[in-house]
Amino acid sequence: MTAGDHEILRDSRHPENGWVQNNKQAGSKRQPRRENHKETMMNWTGRLTAVVLFGALALPAVAQSNQEINARKENQQDRIAQGVKSGELTAGETAHLERGEAHINRQEARMRANDNGHLTQADRTKINKEQNHMSREIYRDKHNNRKQ
Repeated sequence: MTAGDHEILRDSRHPENGWVQNNKQAGSKRQPRRENHKETMMNWTGRLTAVVLFGALALPAVAQSNQEINARKENQQDRIAQGVKSGELTAGETAHLERGEAHINRQEARMRANDNGHLTQADRTKINKEQNHMSREIYRDKHNNRKQ
């Protein structure tokens, strides 16, 4: 074998050398550069930091859930009252919406009674879904061109 048949191996850890070619006769078999330990640790640390930050940002949303439920109750009651005042809601629509709000309130009270005064995440999710439904009903009733 002559010296031209083989390429000199280069150190794959050196930053200038991204690839190592072993043998010209074997074709262009290239091997990717191995990451060094420091780079691997930096990637792992970066991912861990992202997970921790995401978790820390998600906690306040759960903690505020009871406040959000109460704020939505008040907001929806204000929307119903505004609809009555402006004449956008008929007496029948108002009664229907009030019954729906009362149902959600009774359901929330039962959920709290079952869990020593607390709402589970599943309870909060169910109440939120029902409040979304009531919000759509309020909007539809206020914008259906029926006047008091």
